[in-house]
Amino acid sequence: AEQHTEKVLRTAKALGVRYYRMNYFRYDLSKPIWPQLESWKPQLKELVALSKEIGIQPLYQNHSGKTNAGAPIWDVYTLMREYAPTELAFAFDIMHATVEGSESWPLEVSLVRDYLGVAYFKNFSFGDGKHATCPLADGVVKKDYVALLKKLGWSGPCSLHIEYLKGKVNDPGYLEEAIKATKTDFATLKEWWS
Repeated sequence: AEQHTEKVLRTAKALGVRYYRMNYFRYDLSKPIWPQLESWKPQLKELVALSKEIGIQPLYQNHSGKTNAGAPIWDVYTLMREYAPTELAFAFDIMHATVEGSESWPLEVSLVRDYLGVAYFKNFSFGDGKHATCPLADGVVKKDYVALLKKLGWSGPCSLHIEYLKGKVNDPGYLEEAIKATKTDFATLKEWWS
C-alpha cells in the first residue's frame, strides 16, 4: 500500500480533498515506549514533506487501545509539535479520548487545541467492562465537548461517525436504517452546536 501513497494523495488533492487520515502507529509492549516514538520520526517527516508538496494535510486519529499510539494523546502530540498545525494535525476523536481519559478529555483537547484539524463525533456506552458505540444522544460523550471547542474558538470541520449499526449494507432495510440513524445523529449534533 505504501508504494501507492503518493498516487492516492495526488488523486485525492486533484479531486479537492484537503485532509486525509493517515495510518496508525502501534506499540510493541515488549519494548521500551520512548525509542519507538523516536523511531517513527523519519517516517512522519517523509509523510509530512510529501503531503506539503502535494498540498494535502495528514491527520492522525487518536484511537483507544493499549497498543495504539495516540491513545493517551500526549505521545503523538510530542511528535506533532515538530510541525506547524497546518502540516500535521489530529482528527480528534472525542469518543476514543473519553474511553481512554474518562474525565480528562478537556485537558487533552486543550493541550492539542492548535493541532485540531477535524473534530470527530461519535458516542459510546459502557457495558460488561467494554465500551460499545451508540447513537450520539445516548452515550457518555455530551455537548460539553462542543462547548469547549467553542470556548477555544475552534471552527474547523466536523466528521460524524455512525458506527453502532449492526449488519451489512446489502442486508434488507440496512440502508434505510443507516439514513435514519444519520439524520437522528446529525440533528443531535446540530442541537449541540446551537
